[in-house]
Amino acid sequence: MVTTLQGLFTPEYRYFWASILALALFWPLYRMILTRALLRAGLRRDAPAVTQKPLKRRSAVIAAVICVGFSFAYTTLVVPR
Repeated sequence: MVTTLQGLFTPEYRYFWASILALALFWPLYRMILTRALLRAGLRRDAPAVTQKPLKRRSAVIAAVICVGFSFAYTTLVVPR
């Protein structure tokens, strides 16, 4: 007999766990990438928003791609088939 919690770790919920993991990893990874981009550009957090906007957009896209790719690869390995 499968309990409720064990039922959540089935292949049917693989995409659910991948999306939860991607959302949990996005903000810290985004902040880390943005900080490195600002340091490389020689800017600080209090720099004008006009100069930070392209770096923020690029950091968000890079973080999203990394988080989604990692989370789907990780859940494919961890969640049993």
